[in-house]
Amino acid sequence: MARAFLGVIVGYAIFTLSSALLFRSLRPSPVVGILCGIAFAAIGGAAAALIGGVKGGAASLTLGVAIAIGALLSIIVGPRGSALWPQLAALLLMAPAAVAGGRMLPRRR
Repeated sequence: MARAFLGVIVGYAIFTLSSALLFRSLRPSPVVGILCGIAFAAIGGAAAALIGGVKGGAASLTLGVAIAIGALLSIIVGPRGSALWPQLAALLLMAPAAVAGGRMLPRRR
C-alpha cells in the first residue's frame, strides 16, 4: 500500500515538474506541449507502476485519475474566458497516457 502511494506521488511529480520545466524554459507551441505532456504522463505512469510493485497497475490508474481530477478542477474553478485546450488535453489525452504508461511495462510475478 505504501509503495503504491509513493508510486503515485513520484509519478505525479514526474508529470508536473517535467511539464512545468518545459513550459517555463522553452514555451513550446500547443501541439508540442500536448505531445510532451502525453509523454511525461506516460513516463510518470510507468514510474508509478514500477514503484508500486505488485499493485503497479493500481498506482498508474490512480495517477491517471489524479491528473483527470486536476484537469476537471482547473476547468471548474479556472478563470472564465481562458483557453480550455490545456485542461481538455490533460483530461482526454494525458490521463489515459498515465494509465497506458503503467500497462506498457512487462508483467511481474
